[in-house]
Amino acid sequence: MEILKALPGMRKESLGIAKKMAEGLPLYSAGYVDEFSLYTKPKKREHQPLAEEQVSVTEDEIREETDEFKKRLLKVYSHQKVLRYILEQLGDRYSLTTEELRLASDDEFIKLLLAVMKNDEKGLPYRVEFKEGYLYVDGYRLPELVIAREARSADVGK
Repeated sequence: MEILKALPGMRKESLGIAKKMAEGLPLYSAGYVDEFSLYTKPKKREHQPLAEEQVSVTEDEIREETDEFKKRLLKVYSHQKVLRYILEQLGDRYSLTTEELRLASDDEFIKLLLAVMKNDEKGLPYRVEFKEGYLYVDGYRLPELVIAREARSADVGK
């Protein structure tokens, strides 16, 4: 034990002798696992934040951007496209439940949402009735609902 205590203070020339002596001794180190065993202290990094630019936006610019967004949205999801989508989903049936819906893309999901939101508008060829609960359809969580043709619709005879 005394030899081992003296090892750190020995000169380099004497260490060779100490190594040869240690080879013949049955030495091992013991350790244990605790909650700090896998912990390594995080290294400090210098972070230089980028200078923030102050951007001022007028109400006219916001209104202009909003109007442009609405125009783009109407091109993609026009009233006629939403109606056409619902009528295609109905096909020859009078009504359609959530379970019977097929949503092949996010685009169709958005059209369904818009169709449900338009439910209160007058003159639609369909009506939406909400039931209790929710269902998963093609990966989308939807409320249980029934989409039915409006009796006065010209599409009833299809």
